[in-house]
Amino acid sequence: MTGMLLIAIAIAIARLIAVLAATRWVVLRVNSPTVKAMICLLLFPVLLVFPVADELVGKQQFDSLCAKYAVQVIDEKNAPNSHVKSVGGSGDWYAAGTAVRIRIQPWIYQSITTQRVVASYHTLHAEGGWLIRALGISETGSPILFSRSCAPSDERAFLKKFNIDIAN
Repeated sequence: MTGMLLIAIAIAIARLIAVLAATRWVVLRVNSPTVKAMICLLLFPVLLVFPVADELVGKQQFDSLCAKYAVQVIDEKNAPNSHVKSVGGSGDWYAAGTAVRIRIQPWIYQSITTQRVVASYHTLHAEGGWLIRALGISETGSPILFSRSCAPSDERAFLKKFNIDIAN
């Protein structure tokens, strides 16, 4: 584990040196002190953040989608002591227009006797940005800057709370 940390630190330092060198190379080709200052103030942070820019944007989108979808909806009137079947979990889809791929997976529990939806929620799973895919160092393709998945906290606690039995 320490070796991995040292490699990560070495890569971060090498990246910082490369960005500094690229910024300096551009600045040396300009004569105006004002333009040099502007280039330093703009180019350095852009080059530094560029490899993970898609994940920075993707994190905001992922958090927003998590707040919207990773919420349990429970029919508290019909839920107690019900016998349900899980009819969700396979009708997943990818969110449109996101910087990283985000898969949204529905979980729906339907009463076997009344066919009513007793409980439902979604789990979300994100893939890493172009940098992690290009490096190929992640077996799961997880994002570098944020957690790979989100779900309601203690997502199956409602089963015990309402004494719900799952048939399948």
